[in-house]
Amino acid sequence: MELRQYVNILKNWLWLIILSVVLCGSVSYVVSQRLPKIYEASTTLIVGTVTTSANPDYSTILASQMLAKTYGKLLTSRPILDGAIESLHLPNPPSADTVEKMVTVENVRDTQLMVLRVRGQDPELITRLADSIAAELIQQSPAAPKGALGSVMTFVQKQMADLESETSSLQTQIKQIKDKQAADPSGPSATATAGELQSLESKLRSAQDRYNTLLPVRAGMNSNYVSVIEKAEKPSFPVSPKVTQNVLLAAILGVLLAIGVAFLIEYMDDTAKSPDLISQTMDVPTLGLVSRIPHQEYAQGLITLRAPKSPATEGFRALRTSIQFSSPDKPLKSLLITSADPGDGKTTTMGNLAVSMAQAGLKVIAIDTDLRRPALHKLYGLSNTVGLTSLLSGQVTEVADVIKPTEEPNLRVVTSGPPPPNPSELLGSQRLQGIVSRLQNEADLLIFDSPPALVVTDSVLMSTKVDGVVVVVDSGRTRMGSLKQAIDSVRNVGGTVIGVIMNKIGPEDGRYYYYHYYRYYHYSSEGSSGTGTNGHSRWFGRLFNGKSKHRVEKTETTARAE
Repeated sequence: MELRQYVNILKNWLWLIILSVVLCGSVSYVVSQRLPKIYEASTTLIVGTVTTSANPDYSTILASQMLAKTYGKLLTSRPILDGAIESLHLPNPPSADTVEKMVTVENVRDTQLMVLRVRGQDPELITRLADSIAAELIQQSPAAPKGALGSVMTFVQKQMADLESETSSLQTQIKQIKDKQAADPSGPSATATAGELQSLESKLRSAQDRYNTLLPVRAGMNSNYVSVIEKAEKPSFPVSPKVTQNVLLAAILGVLLAIGVAFLIEYMDDTAKSPDLISQTMDVPTLGLVSRIPHQEYAQGLITLRAPKSPATEGFRALRTSIQFSSPDKPLKSLLITSADPGDGKTTTMGNLAVSMAQAGLKVIAIDTDLRRPALHKLYGLSNTVGLTSLLSGQVTEVADVIKPTEEPNLRVVTSGPPPPNPSELLGSQRLQGIVSRLQNEADLLIFDSPPALVVTDSVLMSTKVDGVVVVVDSGRTRMGSLKQAIDSVRNVGGTVIGVIMNKIGPEDGRYYYYHYYRYYHYSSEGSSGTGTNGHSRWFGRLFNGKSKHRVEKTETTARAE
């Protein structure tokens, strides 16, 4: 299958894709709106202290990370959760099992950070829970300051703060003395100033040494220290359900589902849909494409007389050209029109083709050989009291007595006549061959209307008495198996199938460029009246049916198969 065929399938089923997207998106939106809104509050903690070494060893870093993972497990332990719930003093506190399902802990990769997340429907409750769980971990942590150890740590921190203040004061005094010396280096107070500067520098070195001595003491006390670096904030927007994301995913799923269904239907559809398919499968050309002719009565179906500038009429003209060029060496003198199944539109197609041939200057006689269910007389509005059966039965001897004129001067009709009891025997008789020979002397072309090939054998019998057989196909309805059986039945008895006619092509089919060209020609000549549709219909047709515009020549031969 070519890329163009895939594109055509998508265009033809565009309405299903759009419907699936709208349906899936709407269902997803409604379901998402009805789901409970879930909020999330998070607290960030750090384990241990930031190392002061310029080149920390790998074991120190690994130990900090492992310690962070350990505290991460402690955050969801039962003692921590029970303590956090109890500290909130809630009127209806949730159970520890419920809170455990609400809590998740994430260790930030390659850091000593932990992120505690709490999800729930109450933004206020989850915010308090996040802070409470973090505080409970710090309180119950093995590294939490307790008793004498806490007092020592407090003393060390106070000493280091005092030393930091003293160091800053000494540095300020030293700077002032150096500024004074720079302003008056040989003054009377230069000696006293130099002694004072040495004293201050000695005190600064002493304070710095004491501070450096206390640093490892504080580091040892804080090696397992846990601290909150970012408290939880009350969330304003829910994190679930994600309505937009859900709708987009549902829409994508709808597109994929619709495309899958469309290709499955196309794969399982064995009807005749395109000239290429028929040519590849049946080894016969498609002579023409005829648009659907809306009519309730047979007489209204004679579109070539009623609407000479309609797209359907242009289709019959293109069909006429294709048939004339189908046998350039030996012009066709007789033509049989049949179909695979009833209802394919062979009689209407045959009647309009006869008119089109006559309008081209040929003397045409249309003959109704459907002796079981004759309809040609209804199409032309003629009497059927005398016809072909009258000649075959011997009731009438002269062919001129059964030939009836029509509105088209070059077209005459031989109706079927009274229904006989033995149609097949009459059509297979030698007398019919003689009648055909006499009729050929009266016209340039004889066109026979016959029953469907798969219903009775009449058309198969007639196929041996004509120069060529044309099979009418109802586009999108006639099955390929039935069409093949009809063509094979004609070929098996020696009949010549010159091609098929794809009938009832509608604007919704969206496969053939010629339809748009002829409709444009019709509109440009007669405006929006006649058989055309209004602008809204054309717009919706393009939107939902995806009409394809294939490049073909803008002549009557555009309907011929490649």
